[in-house]
Amino acid sequence: MKKINLIGLLVCLLLIFTLILVSSNPFNKSSAPYDKSMTKAVCTEKNYCEDYEIVCKNNKIIRLTPTGAAVQFSQDWEDPRTPEKREISCE
Repeated sequence: MKKINLIGLLVCLLLIFTLILVSSNPFNKSSAPYDKSMTKAVCTEKNYCEDYEIVCKNNKIIRLTPTGAAVQFSQDWEDPRTPEKREISCE
């Protein structure tokens, strides 16, 4: 009988600990060093496009890093993206 009570007590304590841990939310995103991360190709007038990682916090770019991926398109290639989609921004 004492074993059953001890097991029941341990299970209850484990549940209480789990509830406290979940409710305190230790993985709160507000403490993250950034809000959003994405990649975008940036192209020159000569159709050389390089991929960049854009890291944002509060809608401001905090880091812009080339990923190493790049491509040279032919001179007659036209970027199918709208001018707004070509811009580097956090929006």
